Amino acid sequence: MVACVLAAAVTIGCAPKREARGPTPFDKTAVADCYTVELFTVAEIEAPSTTVPAAWNGYLGKWGKAGWDGKWCHDLHVLSVDADGNAVVMELHAPYEPWGRQATAFRRAGKIGEDGRLRVSYSGVLIEYWIQNGKLYGLRKEGGGALRIALSPGTNSGLGS
Repeated sequence: MVACVLAAAVTIGCAPKREARGPTPFDKTAVADCYTVELFTVAEIEAPSTTVPAAWNGYLGKWGKAGWDGKWCHDLHVLSVDADGNAVVMELHAPYEPWGRQATAFRRAGKIGEDGRLRVSYSGVLIEYWIQNGKLYGLRKEGGGALRIALSPGTNSGLGS
């Protein structure tokens, strides 16, 4: 019995150390000078409601300074969230010629699921967002592929400061 415990202790002590993880595909999406579009009409962000879970209210505000896979600049402005998880967002994109993308700004409906993730879906596109370590992470599924992003809080993209 003592030999088994001693062998287990030696094995644990000799186990290889985990190497530090390198940057993830999400970490590589920050683009400090990313811009999207200027809005002609200001879209107001509603004040957080006491009837909405605090974690859901964390989505409210302007998120940006990143591009899908570090290339196609994107801002997301979460304008409102209600107690049922319904959200109203402004999805803003810069033009990106290599992918045939035009500058766009669309007001869209989203929904926060039981898992706490905000999903926006339209025309064969499904985008899933979640908050982690002060950033808004996103995964965009479209046409059989997936793009990643990690947006920072507090951008200026035409909604005012």
